[in-house]
Amino acid sequence: MVKKNKKTKIKEKIKDIINSYKTIIYISFMINIILLILLYNTMTSNQIYTFSGEDDYLKIKDGLIILNNDINLLNGNNIEYIYNTDYDIKTYKIGYYVMDGSKLVEIFSSSLEPETEIKLSELVNKFTTLNLSEKDSSKVFFTKYKKKLIEKGLYLVMEAKTKDGKEIVSKVNLNVSKISKH
Repeated sequence: MVKKNKKTKIKEKIKDIINSYKTIIYISFMINIILLILLYNTMTSNQIYTFSGEDDYLKIKDGLIILNNDINLLNGNNIEYIYNTDYDIKTYKIGYYVMDGSKLVEIFSSSLEPETEIKLSELVNKFTTLNLSEKDSSKVFFTKYKKKLIEKGLYLVMEAKTKDGKEIVSKVNLNVSKISKH
């Protein structure tokens, strides 16, 4: 009988707590705080950048980088070869890099050793595709380390070797502008 009374008293206290308006207010308040934290995290995790730049060999305009909790995207295909002299090449590498101090850190690159002679201008203007999309969870190309370095310096680097053995190196320091608020 004493055990039943204790159980009954405990049940009644729990019912009183649940039926109390103060409990509902506290729970509602906690849910609102959690939702505000999640919303703030979502808003601040979206980073959008545009970039452009040129040097003696290459010109790039209208590049876009989008980094968020879902997907990371780099769209930088609008590359143009602008040097006066054109070359037949035998090896070619082009890619996007970030700068860590004085060291270039590769985000991603593309390389090619054509079987037949091809002009560098034709390769850059017609066949270079430098688009990248990656789920944020995979973190292969867009690691936390590389994401932090984007604002410090983004580079488009091209290395080519002509059939005569001449090395052509272009390192375009891109002007990066953050267009998202946070």
